[in-house]
Amino acid sequence: MPIELRPMVVSDTRLLVVEPLQPVVVGRNRLFTLRRIDDGSGPIDRAIESGIDAHGADILIFCSRPGASWSFDPSLTAEEFSDLGYHLPRTQLPTWRRFARRGTVSILHVGWNAREVLAIDEGKERILQGLEPGASLDRWVLEQMSVFLVSTLDAVLHDVVPLVSRLKESRRSRLKSLV
Repeated sequence: MPIELRPMVVSDTRLLVVEPLQPVVVGRNRLFTLRRIDDGSGPIDRAIESGIDAHGADILIFCSRPGASWSFDPSLTAEEFSDLGYHLPRTQLPTWRRFARRGTVSILHVGWNAREVLAIDEGKERILQGLEPGASLDRWVLEQMSVFLVSTLDAVLHDVVPLVSRLKESRRSRLKSLV
């Protein structure tokens, strides 16, 4: 799946913006696969890891572009929507851990709709409830690092990135204690 990786620097914070070059609609077939696996890593994740290695990334931003977005298939039933909101972050957790080990302190998923963000937030809560007490890194990644937003890239660059930038060193210190 083609993506574009755009390294950027805002103040002293290195960003890696990840944009699909075509619509990415996650539907029943992908949900069926995600239900059966524990690690959903694939070629996109490996490309992003290579981008982090090449450019560094304090913050990863997954965002849409005109004509190409990340989304759930709107024809999913309410149960499937909820299930996808659980299985998508559950199977991405190993990838998010690898990003954290490479020094990324925040992953912002921008441009999702409110229904998708709610399903993912509820799914993350289900995952958190099932974590073992010693799973500190996973807990931190789910609660602090990976955030899904109903917003635009411009708004995130203006409002969210400066906040995360100010917290970058304390977040990095906390991450080092968990990795």
